[in-house]
This record gives sequence, structure tokens and C-alpha cells, in this order.
Amino acid sequence: MTILLLQLAVTLMTLAFVKGISILKLVSFLICWNVTGLNMLKFSNTEWVFCVLVCACFTVLNYNSLSIGIFKFAKEDILLQPYWEFIMWPFYTLHTLRVIKAILPSKDEEADKPSIFSETNRSDLLFNLVAALLMSCLFGVIRDSSTLFITSSLLLSLILIKFHSVHDVAHVVYMQLLGYLIEITGVLSGEWHYPSNPIGRIPLWFLTMWGSVGFFSYKLVYPIIAELTKPKK
Repeated sequence: MTILLLQLAVTLMTLAFVKGISILKLVSFLICWNVTGLNMLKFSNTEWVFCVLVCACFTVLNYNSLSIGIFKFAKEDILLQPYWEFIMWPFYTLHTLRVIKAILPSKDEEADKPSIFSETNRSDLLFNLVAALLMSCLFGVIRDSSTLFITSSLLLSLILIKFHSVHDVAHVVYMQLLGYLIEITGVLSGEWHYPSNPIGRIPLWFLTMWGSVGFFSYKLVYPIIAELTKPKK
């Protein structure tokens, strides 16, 4: 757990203090993560596929938000984003999964656990797929910060009414805490800003955005990829 906290600390310091060429910042992040326990050479197939998928999804989601002016990066190398941004969301999500696994050891890896595609889990899978789609639509369509915060809060609340185990809530809350630290560090260091000038420098909807990412990473995306990449007997 100590190494994971160190990992977070060096990430925040790199975000705040490594300036200049975007590629230099990208390389700095990769070096910091590898020396603090996130050794990419030891990634499983599941982790690699997960990271690639998260990167692809957030490249599109970020570009959509940037193109309609929800926020703006100081450097716009490609697709209105700095080069280093493309590796950040895979890190945030994988880091969160590892932190919660360290804090709350789970029985989810038991061999007899039903597949996420099993009939037992089918209704939950459908619910989460629909909820994830709805959440994505909210953040892709609504421009008013207050409306976005209210609607996304209602949806996240409904999700947590249905799924509220200790692990479910822990992934949401830790991701929200991580989100605050990343957002405030990025804004105060001038890496990005919100043109709407919200009180506190970051809009309240960051809570529901980061929280929902934490939930869906744990409850939907990673389990699906783990099932699809599981070695066949």
C-alpha cells in the first residue's frame, strides 16, 4: 500500500512540476510509475487490453468535451490534448483498482465465481451497460455545469442504490478523491482550466464523472476484459 501512495505522490509532483515538452512529461510519468510498482513489462493480457480500451474511450470523450469548450489544455499536441494525457486515464483506473484491492482483499478471484456473462449476472450486466451509456451521454451532451452535476448525481445515486457493497462504494470514493487531487493539481499548475470559472476552480460534476469511472472500471469494464482474455481450459 505504501508503494501505491508513493505512486500517487510522484504522479502529482510530475503533473505539477515537469514543464516544457509534452513528450518529456509523458516519459517522466512512465518512469515514475515503473519505479513505484506499476511495471508495464509485467502487465497481464487483461491489464494491457484494459489500458488500451480505457485510452481509446477517453481519447474520444476528452476530444468531445474539449471541442465543445467544457475544458481546455494549455498544450494541444494532438486532438486538442497534450501527448501525456493519452496515458493518464489508464493509469488512474488501474491505480484505483490496485489500491482498493490492497485495502480490501476480495474473494472475486475465486475460481468458482460465476462469469459476468452468466445467466446469474445477466441482468446486472445489462443494467451496468445501460447506465454506462447514459452517463456517457450526459457528459457528451449537457454543457451547463449545474445541470450536468444534478443529472449525473441522480444517475450515480441510482447506481449505488442497486450496487452498494463495500467494494463498490470504495471504488467510487477513492476515484473521487483521486479526481480531486488530479484536478486541483492540474488546474493550479496551469496544465488545464475550465472556461466557466467554477467556484473552487473545478466544477462539481468532477465528483460524479470520476466516481462513475471508478465504479464502471471495477464493475463492468475490467470484469468483461478479464473474462474475454481468460485462458481457455
